[in-house]
Amino acid sequence: LFRSACLTMLKTHPDYVRVYVDDDLDELTTCLWEVAQCIASDQPQFASYEHGRFTSKLLGLSLHHDQEITFDPEAAIFTDLGQACYDYLQSQSHFHQLCDLLRLSVQEDLVIGKVLPESGQDIMECLLVPLPSKWTPQEKVGLSFAGTHAPIPHNERLVNAAPRLVSAIMSKGPYIRYNWSLSSDELPQDPAINTTMKQTYHELNQITDFDTMMQSIHLRVERQTLQAFPELDRYLFAIHTYLHPFSDVLTSFTRKRHMLDVLKSTPADVMIHRGFVNQVVTLLEQHLTSEPSSSGNEA
Repeated sequence: LFRSACLTMLKTHPDYVRVYVDDDLDELTTCLWEVAQCIASDQPQFASYEHGRFTSKLLGLSLHHDQEITFDPEAAIFTDLGQACYDYLQSQSHFHQLCDLLRLSVQEDLVIGKVLPESGQDIMECLLVPLPSKWTPQEKVGLSFAGTHAPIPHNERLVNAAPRLVSAIMSKGPYIRYNWSLSSDELPQDPAINTTMKQTYHELNQITDFDTMMQSIHLRVERQTLQAFPELDRYLFAIHTYLHPFSDVLTSFTRKRHMLDVLKSTPADVMIHRGFVNQVVTLLEQHLTSEPSSSGNEA
């Protein structure tokens, strides 16, 4: 599902989902090949890297440093999707083939940060993000780590710590962190592209049936991995997204109670930023009032 959605976004909105600063493409390209090697090392069942050639085993696609992309349908796990990706990638430049093949080969969105040696300032140099969570990659490219996170409510500690965080990423990583929010199941969630998002949010707030809410609202979890390439003054910020309907997550009284407590303790501006639907609080409260409290012993 995610790879098909990514391919659709690359075909229809490439300038929104593949954005980069183009003043140092040679070193950026070198960094992306380093990312390719990381992918092959971390996910050998899905990708390989040998003698300058990156291969997606899922798609049967291979790209060499100085050769055109190739497709082996017999080697592809997803043959039809591999063929569709190959048909698309053939029309792209070699640099764009590298960018897009990396993004299509993994579920993670990929962001390259660059640290400027002269000043120590960092910028978001390259964003390969077809499936952002309610933000637009075009608005983030060229910004610093602090600037990228500026719209987040109550972010003072994060913004103030940003230079130290970037320094730690470059010298002490890799790091893994998690973030979560609530969401519909719509893809993509880039407000510059998906103009129906506000309407969807409004409709979700009109839900009056608990079971409908449990199917319509999803827990969105991001597994964020930060990996430095210090010799290139760059780092990778990879975002693996998981979407789970409430019906699969809130499977006991205890979990429902905990979710309600978290939502009720969340400031209103954070609720809005994270896409928390107010109606969820109302329906959870009504449901927990009517559900036998003995089920609170469930995990």
